[in-house]
Amino acid sequence: MIECIPEHVGKSKCPECGEAHRHYDFLPDSMLSVTQCKQIRNESDVDEIYPIFEVHDPEERSFTSVPAVIVVEGDEFTVVYYDTTEDEGWVTVSHIKAKNFVYNYVANVQEGLHKMALDERVIDGMDIVMRERKPLTY
Repeated sequence: MIECIPEHVGKSKCPECGEAHRHYDFLPDSMLSVTQCKQIRNESDVDEIYPIFEVHDPEERSFTSVPAVIVVEGDEFTVVYYDTTEDEGWVTVSHIKAKNFVYNYVANVQEGLHKMALDERVIDGMDIVMRERKPLTY
């Protein structure tokens, strides 16, 4: 999904996109389910966690997993992706501090990334669940 990950994880700034791709250790060391996203929101200090898209579980197609989420904390949000290709785990794709209307920014980012995923159809060898989603919903 992110071409400069995992090659530039842990470097101060990615020479390709300018972001500092760091390991994001706050989340469990596996892709999440939609239910787990809700549980994390309810049981942690984050304000919100939104799935961006779902993939069919490679081992059990009847199940879906969430490999990309947006984590909201105050007036900041972080887009994180679970990298399965190099076993990096959760990695920061981008971190944004919004001066105002953080949820407007989050909704736009979530919607744009969701549409990009649907256009890709397959990410890191995993089939995208072809389901439309309203922004800021599970």
